[in-house]
Amino acid sequence: MTSHPPAGGPAATGIFHESSILQTTPASPFDAIVIGAGFGGICMGRALLRAGIRHFLILERADDIGG
Repeated sequence: MTSHPPAGGPAATGIFHESSILQTTPASPFDAIVIGAGFGGICMGRALLRAGIRHFLILERADDIGG
């Protein structure tokens, strides 16, 4: 009988191998990515700036900001 990994891989099972974690590389030139440009997202952008973090991205799916 052949054993096959469950569909969805490690994320679906919650099982991660140490080697897969240690070999990851950053896939983004940003230090932080904020999801949403509502009140919380804008405040987080300001907090990042105050913390000296300049390379971040705020993503918003709507045409305008503010929630």
